[in-house]
Amino acid sequence: MRAPVFIGGLKKSGTSLLRKLIGRHPDVFGGLETHWFTPEMVEHWRDSSSDRQVWLRKFYEVSETEFAEIKEASDSAFDWFTRFMDFCAVRSGKNRWVEKTPDNIIHLDLIRAHWPDAQVLHVVRDYRDIYASWVRNDVGSLGTFLAKVRLNLDLIDGLAGTRSRVYLEVSFESLVNEPRETLMKVFEFLGESWDEGLAEYEGDGTDYQRVFEVTGKKSTTAVSLARPIFNSSVGSWKDVLSQADSQAIEKEFSKYFQLWHWA
Repeated sequence: MRAPVFIGGLKKSGTSLLRKLIGRHPDVFGGLETHWFTPEMVEHWRDSSSDRQVWLRKFYEVSETEFAEIKEASDSAFDWFTRFMDFCAVRSGKNRWVEKTPDNIIHLDLIRAHWPDAQVLHVVRDYRDIYASWVRNDVGSLGTFLAKVRLNLDLIDGLAGTRSRVYLEVSFESLVNEPRETLMKVFEFLGESWDEGLAEYEGDGTDYQRVFEVTGKKSTTAVSLARPIFNSSVGSWKDVLSQADSQAIEKEFSKYFQLWHWA
């Protein structure tokens, strides 16, 4: 099994779209977010009855018997999670897996400690558009948003604007405006082969259906994934945010607006 891939970024930054596109590669398996770093998954990993673990098993269509067998063979939460994802990848005929949970980006210390060869894809998107999506989906207040951005920036530990063998930033704007060119760069970074069909995404509603069947929730993100790639959300902050809110975001994070060309 090749080294895993972790995708992270702010909630509503486009991490799900990138995961969906990468998971279409013939050698890379990807599924719904797992929240592998939460207490239910780390501190209480042997308890298969928590909502988080029940959802995980059902999202990935693993039987209770298979789930129990994987745990029985594991000696830690991280060993169990690796075995679980390896199992799903092998079952799909693939030799690598990608995991997307937005907060992966604030758990780089755990990723480095337990998967030292893992590669990390950090999705960056105009903070004003992200907050506009927060407003539309009632995710949180401006204060909550600003605090979350600060936390993300603090915990990427000076990586912003850099590239290495294990870290790559992917612009949401580039992904939706130039999907072919952007995905080619992503797969080159991952050391995976390229196929022209990888950029030809017409939409897939299976994530929406699965989330609804398992949790009863109607995921707005999954609704977007059911559509072909679209760029109508780029610059949508102009119609959603007040001048005061957009200026507050621009002022606090002006350094990163320049770095990622959001001016």
